[in-house]
Amino acid sequence: MRNQAVRTGRPAGGDPAPNSTGWAVHNNQPGRPTQSARRGPWVLFLVVLLLIFVVPVVVLVINAGAARWTFPDLLPAAASTRGVELLVANRWDIARSMLSSTLYSLATVVLSFLLSVLPASVLARYEFRGRFMLEALFLSPVLVPAITYGMGIHFLFIRIGLADTVAGVVLVLTAMAYPYMLRSLIAGFQQISPDLDTCAANLGAT
Repeated sequence: MRNQAVRTGRPAGGDPAPNSTGWAVHNNQPGRPTQSARRGPWVLFLVVLLLIFVVPVVVLVINAGAARWTFPDLLPAAASTRGVELLVANRWDIARSMLSSTLYSLATVVLSFLLSVLPASVLARYEFRGRFMLEALFLSPVLVPAITYGMGIHFLFIRIGLADTVAGVVLVLTAMAYPYMLRSLIAGFQQISPDLDTCAANLGAT
């Protein structure tokens, strides 16, 4: 395809700079996808994610206001306020449960972070014998079947008196969340250049 010459005073984004005559040469590449074509798969992916997360919530809201919703009806046959009445009647129990879940989650995040930050730093920055086995040991909660790991922890907690306690719940949640926190921190530490540590040491950091 013949090149197109465009009169311009400055180069456009991604185009070659104009020559001494002030003319910039643009090469038309018919095989190169346009920006809108490159955005298409990402838009489709976001739409699919939106449907996955939004549709269940919409169905839950509709079901809460339905008296009866049976297959194959697309919409409920009759409306009801039973769900709203149940929510209002048990609002304090629901709020208490949500608060306890939030506190358990926050405690799990803090504890798993504190237990993961040092091993993640070592595993991300140093190569040593047994590194693979050590990392596999840290990741064992997701490598071992959940039922096996859960039964082992439950039996251990019964023996040491942590079963059905706040500390026991936090420790169990931390054990299951630990591998994910560890892998996230390892990936984060691997993005930090070792030269930054050298510069910090030169400036007096310990």
